[in-house]
Amino acid sequence: MRVPANLTVGYVMGSGDDVPVALRQLGAKVEMLDADQLAWGDLTRYDAIITGVRAYEKRPDLEANNQRLLDYVGKGGTLIVQYNRPIAAASTMRSTGPIPPG
Repeated sequence: MRVPANLTVGYVMGSGDDVPVALRQLGAKVEMLDADQLAWGDLTRYDAIITGVRAYEKRPDLEANNQRLLDYVGKGGTLIVQYNRPIAAASTMRSTGPIPPG
């Protein structure tokens, strides 16, 4: 299986996984998104943005820039959020995903 040519994915690492490696093996160009890129970078250049396992729990910069990701989605971008532990929200009173639990 191959992904479409020139597919560019922004990846927000969570608690460690091999998804970026697997995406590259499928033919995607993967760019790791650090705190500065989440805060100031041009997110529209990515065909998709993927957050790693428990990234919202492990990356305060992701939570702080969550609205930028929602704006990216609102303008037609694709955001894939991997597994997050809901228990973290109860213990820290924070959201563990892009949209707060309702």
